[in-house]
Amino acid sequence: MLDRRIVPVDPNARRRAAWQLIGRLVRRHSRILRKAILAGIGWQAAGIAVPIVLGWAIDNGIEEDNRAVIWIAGGAILVLGAFEAACGGYRHNNACRAHMGGSVGTREELIAAALDLDAEGRDTYPPGEIVTRADSDADQIGVQLDVIGHTVAFAVSVPVVLVCLFVIDPVLAGAVLVTTVVTGLVVGRYSAVWERRSEAAQDAA
Repeated sequence: MLDRRIVPVDPNARRRAAWQLIGRLVRRHSRILRKAILAGIGWQAAGIAVPIVLGWAIDNGIEEDNRAVIWIAGGAILVLGAFEAACGGYRHNNACRAHMGGSVGTREELIAAALDLDAEGRDTYPPGEIVTRADSDADQIGVQLDVIGHTVAFAVSVPVVLVCLFVIDPVLAGAVLVTTVVTGLVVGRYSAVWERRSEAAQDAA
């Protein structure tokens, strides 16, 4: 539960309190999140394997006119497609459960904190305002828990894809690496600007 104290106005302290809340929710739903992560990794692994199988089928089946290879590759692609679909569905199911659990947990903690405020705290932080904000905050935290599964899967799959590309075509791998790094830097910069503007808007409100 939330500490029975008013969250300090200091932005750094407020940020630490928010991350502590998210950490508690992650630990509370860790089993669901682990399932989502494993399913996400399986989903990405199947997606990576399909082009490799296709390349093998083209090189050894179509170009060599070997129908046995084509049949084997076709069967493998069907199995990989079914596995990818199953992992994707299972990941989505657990992501929805994590989203719902995170949203409910956030509302519970915010409402409990609002009820435990003393008279001075109620004047500074009206319980009605806290409960109203609970919907927005709960949805944002729920989304964070929702995306953990496929975010971790993407983080794991990108290095694997880069290694595969480096073996196939080092120039293409270098181009993809540069693009990935630049995109990451741009997204990080945008996120920092968005965070500062959000804090300024909240302080102004």
